[in-house]
Amino acid sequence: MSHPDLTQARAALLGHYEEWRSLSLSEGEAIRAGQWTQVEQLQARKRQLQEFVAAGLGELPLAERDRLRAEFRLLVEELLALEARNREDLTRQREQLATRQRQTDQIALRLRQLRQSYGLASVTAWQSYS
Repeated sequence: MSHPDLTQARAALLGHYEEWRSLSLSEGEAIRAGQWTQVEQLQARKRQLQEFVAAGLGELPLAERDRLRAEFRLLVEELLALEARNREDLTRQREQLATRQRQTDQIALRLRQLRQSYGLASVTAWQSYS
């Protein structure tokens, strides 16, 4: 590959990685805010970027691909750290939601039990007046 092609590939890759960073930061905010539609949209865009990165690297000869991977190693490690943080935040949010769901289910069960108890008691009370 000629030098201008490598420079162009480097610039495109850097642009993809920078957009990925921005999307990952936004995704983390959306996860913490419980904005699930936005999380889904951001994840879809990141999947597209993964395809662009893979395709761009795949077009390069092996030596140049390895050179770019080495050049962007720290940036990729930062992106992986952001992804790990987002996964942890997502796991924490899911656990909190599951806890709330269990609490809601318990409250609903108690309410049904109370309704059944009072429902039977009120029927019995009315029957005593007849």
